[in-house]
Amino acid sequence: MKLLQVLSSRNLTREELQKWITQWYLAAWMHKILLLSFQARLIKERHPAFSLLAAITSDELGLGDPNKNHLVLLGIYLQSIGVNPEKLEYQNDAIPSIQKFKDDTTNAWVTKPSDFGLGTMRYFEEVGDEIHKAFLQAVQRFEKTNPASRNLSYFTYHGSGAEEHHAELLQQAKRLCSNQLDEKTGYEFGKTIVTELLEGIYLDSFA
Repeated sequence: MKLLQVLSSRNLTREELQKWITQWYLAAWMHKILLLSFQARLIKERHPAFSLLAAITSDELGLGDPNKNHLVLLGIYLQSIGVNPEKLEYQNDAIPSIQKFKDDTTNAWVTKPSDFGLGTMRYFEEVGDEIHKAFLQAVQRFEKTNPASRNLSYFTYHGSGAEEHHAELLQQAKRLCSNQLDEKTGYEFGKTIVTELLEGIYLDSFA
């Protein structure tokens, strides 16, 4: 994935950092909204994996502490590099690949069978560890050349194995799916979603 290669190897300018983190913030914002909808769906369907997804959702939202909500933490860093997240508007600021991410994830979590959606989420969490380790490397290099007292909590938390734990929970959820083919197909669809999302952010920020 070209975006991860760049983030893992280059010293970024502030403008480059602003561009890709802004788009990731907008994608993460939409992810949280859709995740809550998917959680509600599993509860309504009494899916046996709903409690496993609930544990992931709770972590994403800060385990009851709004100051530890992952989107809030990412917004704090974005603010520290000169972008006010409160002024971002999804309709005006999101690039087309973010809209496609929203549409495809909605398809997986709302339209397709719930086992399909769990497969899609399993891939999201498995690749999330690789993605966030590259993110952490990028911001740490920026901090070395542009030292300041910035809050890196979003990046250090996700770069320290949190996604691996989520992936383990989704592996448990996989075993609870009644339709393993749907789960596997959803997993492959997740690969497509993430690949297209990261490619779009790369082209917008670095190409």
